[in-house]
Amino acid sequence: MIILLYGPDSYRRQKNLNTILKTYRDKYSVFSIDSFNLENGDEFLKLQDFCSQTSLFDAKKMAIVKNSFLAGKDIAKDLKNFIKENLKSENTIIILSEENEPSKDLEFLIKDASKTYEFQNLSGPHLEFFIKKESDERKINLTPGAIKFLSKVFENDTWGIITELDKLQLLDPIDGSTGSPNKTVDVKDLENLIAYFEEPHLFQFIDAITKNKTLGQKLPMLENLFLNKEEPAKIFNILASRPFLTFELIKNLADYDVSIKSGKLDYELALIDMALNK
Repeated sequence: MIILLYGPDSYRRQKNLNTILKTYRDKYSVFSIDSFNLENGDEFLKLQDFCSQTSLFDAKKMAIVKNSFLAGKDIAKDLKNFIKENLKSENTIIILSEENEPSKDLEFLIKDASKTYEFQNLSGPHLEFFIKKESDERKINLTPGAIKFLSKVFENDTWGIITELDKLQLLDPIDGSTGSPNKTVDVKDLENLIAYFEEPHLFQFIDAITKNKTLGQKLPMLENLFLNKEEPAKIFNILASRPFLTFELIKNLADYDVSIKSGKLDYELALIDMALNK
């Protein structure tokens, strides 16, 4: 089975991917999963090997594949044949998560994939509806003006919107007795909040890690956090608690956590290593 997720809105694409993962994890007690980045040519061989392996213990296996539309010409034909061979597979689920539309050789995916989801950037009423839905999920009561403010400030940047909503959730927790928001959030509240978080750039750094931005962007942000005496353990744990992290980042965080708890690494070195990784 092939599931195609594509479009520039990476937040909604990743959220949909996580929903699919949860559905299969809940349904199957034995479940094998791995991720592959086909921008690296060697990963295609690993993907083929993973999908060809059979086991009595794995009821289903899932491959999360990224950058398949950026794969080199040397594997383009083999990749096309591989995808066609797995279109109707019952026990192997291949999820293609891509920023762009399929290349010409893979256009058949839009029609032939078992499931296809497109995630174009939202604007206008569609973006405002998205903000309202996400704020409701976090029990944040935004005024219509605040929703419009966020839609204008973070046009085409759903990750930026989510970052702001997560800040609000941390700074203005819900009433534990009623489960309701403590107050209504208006434009002025958002303006004060954004100014408050200018220094240190905690959420900007977390955003840079989750989006795997360049070394030149990540390191200065981390240095700024250290200069402002932000606790490395706090930064690490806030990052680890973020929703909708990529599968690769979750695995990396788990490995760092084991190294930290075993005494092989400390939080500061783990953050530096994450910033240095491409």
